Amino acid sequence: MCRMGVFSLVTIAVLLGVSCARKGREVAVSLIDELPNARVVRERDVHVRESRMTINGDTRRCLFMHPTSSAEFDLVIPAKAKLTFAIGIPPDVWGQPGDGVGFSVTIVQSEDEQRVVYRRYLNPKAREADRGWQEAEVDLTYYEGQRVKLVLATDPGPENNPGWDWAGWAEPTLRGQWW
Repeated sequence: MCRMGVFSLVTIAVLLGVSCARKGREVAVSLIDELPNARVVRERDVHVRESRMTINGDTRRCLFMHPTSSAEFDLVIPAKAKLTFAIGIPPDVWGQPGDGVGFSVTIVQSEDEQRVVYRRYLNPKAREADRGWQEAEVDLTYYEGQRVKLVLATDPGPENNPGWDWAGWAEPTLRGQWW
């Protein structure tokens, strides 16, 4: 019995050591990798998918989301959390008709409680400053430890024109630390 007690204590100590070793360790969750687990809302199947997009010679793995589309990820927000990504519209469509794309990130805590934590409208067809990857970082520390729905969405712009709205979320990644 004494042997069993010592074995159990050693096992518990090893498990606690492993758990403590993970504490404070960086974690990065690719939302592209999590896409199969997401709830996707789109007008057609091709509107949301993993892709590669090149803008100004810079090719990135991205989540292609033609408006109006959204991807909802059920996540527990880690400590010191932030969401990093870039958004863009490829040069293939800059000369085509249309009014650009709205990009947004919404945190849903419950049906009654949701907050848009990021919103940006790009129109590289009309604004040269929008012709490239637009880097972004969203602080999510307010939601630390909470299970939330994180929603990436695109909309067809102020004139509601979805024509040639090829929108990309490059490498959207939830970053933080284990508790």
